Amino acid sequence: MTNSMNTVLVLGGTGRTGSLVAAELRNRGLPARTAARSGADVSFDWDDPASQATALDGVDRVYLVAPVPRTRYAEQVSDFLDLAEKAGVRHITHLSTYRAEDAPETTDFAAVEAELRSRTAFTHTILQPGWVMQNFADHHVPIVDDVITVPAGTGAEAFVDAADIAAVAAATLADPTGHAGRRYVLTGPEALTFTQVAETIGDVTGRPVRFQDIDRDTWVRAVVATGFVPADYGVVLDWQTSAVAGGNGSRPTGDIERVLGRPPRSLADFARRAWPVNSDDFAALNPFFDIVARGLAGLVDGDHYFDTLAEDAVFEYVITVPGYPRRVVGRTAVADLYRDYGDSMVLYAADQLAVHHDREKSVVVLEYTVHGRATATGADYTNNFVSVITIRDRKISRWRDYLDPIAVFDIHGWPASASGSPQR
Repeated sequence: MTNSMNTVLVLGGTGRTGSLVAAELRNRGLPARTAARSGADVSFDWDDPASQATALDGVDRVYLVAPVPRTRYAEQVSDFLDLAEKAGVRHITHLSTYRAEDAPETTDFAAVEAELRSRTAFTHTILQPGWVMQNFADHHVPIVDDVITVPAGTGAEAFVDAADIAAVAAATLADPTGHAGRRYVLTGPEALTFTQVAETIGDVTGRPVRFQDIDRDTWVRAVVATGFVPADYGVVLDWQTSAVAGGNGSRPTGDIERVLGRPPRSLADFARRAWPVNSDDFAALNPFFDIVARGLAGLVDGDHYFDTLAEDAVFEYVITVPGYPRRVVGRTAVADLYRDYGDSMVLYAADQLAVHHDREKSVVVLEYTVHGRATATGADYTNNFVSVITIRDRKISRWRDYLDPIAVFDIHGWPASASGSPQR
């Protein structure tokens, strides 16, 4: 592997914060190398020191995400830090957790922080985020039948957006000297009860979302039973929910604004991105929207894909399928084109993102792959895209698309019957 000055190794590089940290760093012009068991730039396994040594080759800085949901991992992290020292790493930003110093003795959150503070071969920054807003949009604290069920009582928490965590992490990795030895407690702008969370999400989505309290032991056992976390991680779930219910949830700290020069995103802001208005019309395209958001993180403004488009945005489909429009002008026209996508195709994943940014010309090239299924037949669909995007005043002003038409023909027919099918 070739050495590269200032290369940042991003552990958990395909995860919730890691993928965003990598995008933020690349937008800043810093080389970022994502690492994970699969799907990243390099393979990384906490149980395979050889993979760790390879991933560290030529690395100057590290975004350290410990191997949760394990509870005991301090020894593995210590061994990794030994390798990092040998590799010449000069700074590590570590994603810890809120009040790690108060964590149960059967966990290693505090031990890893202490280990970092004891090292002198490199500087460090510790991030202690509160509960992440994204929990409500995935399998962590899912909204099931418009109900949020968690043992929190009337306790409040200053929920934080993962995008803000990533932005702070990228800032510390871009300027290690300015953030050396610092610990940032990352929170949202206000502490909210879960009832208020449900009301906020309901207001944004137009759904009758409500909060339902539950017995803590029952809830922990149910979460463990799903297989989402190992049995010994139940102690962490108990600790975190007990803290909120007992009035010791996170409170706004202002650290995000101190680092980024702007206030943290609100829960309403997050909800508008996670559940955009009329989202049912575009739900089949959500993986596409997500991967574009990752690729353009920090470069455009807007809570949802269509919000990032200029009113007069020009879309050109250079390599496409017969019958599909070659040119569409205007944000509304683009939305109308994509509105009924789910009638023909539903995407379930998007990956293999590569970002190329020409800062002088304000042009970003995104390479990515989408995976879906044909609505009528259930046939699997995979296609590779290159999208050339011009940005003006932090909005997308021009979009040029290139795809593999054969992939479309394979599921919709050769070639004429593919003419009316959506192409994404």
